[in-house]
Amino acid sequence: WTSDEKVDYTVTSHVEQGSYGKHKAGEWITLFNIQMEPPSKITPKPYALPSEPEPHGKSKKIPAIDGEFMVSTCIHMMDRSLEPYVILHWIDNDTMQVQQNFLLDAAPRVLKPNKNGYSLTASIRFPKDTGVGDWTIATLSNSPFASIQMSHMHEITSFSGKYTPNHTLTVLREVVSCKPVQPVTVKISFNDPTTAFHAKIYPVENVEITKGLPAESKHISSMSRIGECLFPSLILGSNEYLVECTLDPLNIPKVLQDGGDLEWKITISSDQSIVMRTDVTQQRYFEAVKNGWAQKSENRAEEAEKSRKRYIESKKNMNGLPRKIVLKEDETPKLIDEEERKKMREQIEKVRDIATNHHTATKLWRQLESKKQMDSCETKIKECKNWIDETREANIKGRSELQSLLQNLRPLMQHMKTLKKLMEDGDENTIWNSKLEMEKISVPEWQAEVPEWRYKVIKKCAEKRSSELTVDKFIDMLSLPAKMRDHEAIIEHMKSVAENKDSVNYLLQKWIDHSTSSTVKYLLETIDLAMSDEEADESSVDKEKIEEMLCIFAKLEEIKPREELKLSKDDIDLLEDAKDLIGR
Repeated sequence: WTSDEKVDYTVTSHVEQGSYGKHKAGEWITLFNIQMEPPSKITPKPYALPSEPEPHGKSKKIPAIDGEFMVSTCIHMMDRSLEPYVILHWIDNDTMQVQQNFLLDAAPRVLKPNKNGYSLTASIRFPKDTGVGDWTIATLSNSPFASIQMSHMHEITSFSGKYTPNHTLTVLREVVSCKPVQPVTVKISFNDPTTAFHAKIYPVENVEITKGLPAESKHISSMSRIGECLFPSLILGSNEYLVECTLDPLNIPKVLQDGGDLEWKITISSDQSIVMRTDVTQQRYFEAVKNGWAQKSENRAEEAEKSRKRYIESKKNMNGLPRKIVLKEDETPKLIDEEERKKMREQIEKVRDIATNHHTATKLWRQLESKKQMDSCETKIKECKNWIDETREANIKGRSELQSLLQNLRPLMQHMKTLKKLMEDGDENTIWNSKLEMEKISVPEWQAEVPEWRYKVIKKCAEKRSSELTVDKFIDMLSLPAKMRDHEAIIEHMKSVAENKDSVNYLLQKWIDHSTSSTVKYLLETIDLAMSDEEADESSVDKEKIEEMLCIFAKLEEIKPREELKLSKDDIDLLEDAKDLIGR
């Protein structure tokens, strides 16, 4: 695996890589464990280029501040279909509190400074048979970590055993330890997936012994699960931990009810080997008690037989009379006077009345509570029925509105599709006319919101494409020498563009002005050449050419009046002389 840490302005990224082996569907494994310690202070960095150094080589320092240290995670699996099944476990190493969420629901975490830092463990339950694959994790934070360490958990150690029935329903009490300091994950599972159990973890030094027996101690982590559970992070080496598991007394496993054996298994993931031993404190105490009995009394059998006879005699009835009270050899009868007996009877009656009242109150409370719960259930059922009816009506209304929406939008969508096709192989006039036809289609305002963005984009693209084709046509016509140009076609093209005032943008107006000026220049030069000089005779004047140019000039004036052509006095005089010459 590789490790790389980069600092870029206000974001620190830490990248780690690893792999996993072949696994069958349903297997639950640990991918990695990261131990991280947040900084006590956050050093802000400006989101800008580094400033120039100050004189004498001194740079400006930004002081550290108190702020929230935020961490976000991003995990990439080689098989992307496995990502929804990855679970992230965040553990506070001081309190051992666990917060977990699926990878795809992961949100940034705010980590506050603490004594032992935090742990991040990723686990996955494979939904299918999976081959070897890789994973990559990147942690992003708004300031560098005080420390960060990755563990890949490639060492898998398993311990197993059978449950021995006992009055405390204790399945196992195992002590887990190892020499080097390292994080581990502990998974407890049973061969019967319906097994309900309670698992607790204690630091060994905190386990209290009272009168030779383990007493109820303060645990650091506990879980109540069915089938299996996972403790995502424990720091071994500096501490030893006692893992205790007991069955739920209200849910006896089915395998025990059928007379079978309940088997348990502990799977520990770590970087190095783990040692586990059984806690024999309770077993040693019972053995010591047994040994003490054997040493104190050698004639235990005779004493037990006498005690049994006394018990049998005390239980016998003599012809319906009160049973005979048998006293021990060294025991004397205790005499109770009538006054004391009266007080005892009154006390018994008082206790009986209290018990009766309590029983009556409990029965009444149960009836009231049952009625309250039934009323609550009926209310909930009514609310559910109302919700179902409202949902059904909303669905019918929404379906009707959707049909109406599609019916109104179908012509518009069809026209938009046609306009898209015209933009590929149509000319500018066809595109512009099609756009105008599309604008005429009426759609209700509340329904037009659905395709509004597509409508605007296509309309804008059509206008742009029409403008591009118009400019290309100008370029093709004006690229020829003035004598070879078809000036009537140029004037017709300018006329068709000018008629659609909405389509004339700044670029097209420039091309129209350029075409007009170049055409006017050519017409005036041609008329001047056709008229020859003043000393020439009338036979040398090309009247047909002058007539042709004046006709073209007249068409040009239909688009742009003579006042807007900015003709000089000489140009106007030339046109008037030409008209007089041909008799206009």
